[in-house]
Amino acid sequence: MLQVMSKKFFRSEDPETYYETDRKAIVYSNLNTYSCIDTAIVSLERIETFKGITTFLMTYKNVLEKQNSTSFQLMAVGDSQIVSDYLCCCTFWFGASSLQINFILKS
Repeated sequence: MLQVMSKKFFRSEDPETYYETDRKAIVYSNLNTYSCIDTAIVSLERIETFKGITTFLMTYKNVLEKQNSTSFQLMAVGDSQIVSDYLCCCTFWFGASSLQINFILKS
């Protein structure tokens, strides 16, 4: 899912050729950092640390390429997979573990 969000496999980088939806999730981890972690597709912002567990606000854009067909369109799904994939990357890179994921739902 992270590769899809990077738009590497899209036909064009033109914003008219894809849908982009802002997403946020609250994640908890034993990773302790005092600065924001920004990558090309995801941002992790430290909110609070209590008893060795840090709360982060994870911000990203769920990106979906537009289809040429008017009778068939894809639907953006997979937010839990995106968060899970990114947290797995953090586990390997920082040696951290994620404990829980809570999504912020926009009504």
